Amino acid sequence: MFRLLESMDSILINVPLSSPLHIKANIIFLKSFIKENGFKIKAFDTNILFFKWMLRDHDFNFRDHVYMDSPVKLLGLYNQIEEWLAAECSKYRGLSMDLRTIGLAYDRLRFEEVLKALDDSEANPFIAFFDEFIEKELKPLKPRIVGIGLTFQDHIISAYIWFPGYTWIFEGSG
Repeated sequence: MFRLLESMDSILINVPLSSPLHIKANIIFLKSFIKENGFKIKAFDTNILFFKWMLRDHDFNFRDHVYMDSPVKLLGLYNQIEEWLAAECSKYRGLSMDLRTIGLAYDRLRFEEVLKALDDSEANPFIAFFDEFIEKELKPLKPRIVGIGLTFQDHIISAYIWFPGYTWIFEGSG
């Protein structure tokens, strides 16, 4: 069954709207299975990339020995990051964000609200983020298939900020 896809380059993506402190393993397991069956594949955790994008104007490195040697300083960095995130959120109407959650101006449970969010770049940071991600990361790879991992309904708005031209496979738990 999978041999039919052998000549295709595939991309798997976890979309934002989860804590960067909790890694989602769904795409990692799927990538491993596909790779073990002889296919060329790349995976992106855009949840982590989104947080880095939101903090791109702030200089810090979790791997710095200062934080590795002192849990108290690491907790201080977490507090600083949350302050930076709050400041970055002020650039978008109705956006709230910390290291555990992301809240948008639109209700992800109402379809008409999801549709409104797709065109509102003043409230939806995923529009600018994915425009940049698609241009810099996806287009150069020229994938024929892009699979998007949706674990929770919270992922709907960030997952639907995409453009036509690819075969989309949505994976999800329900």
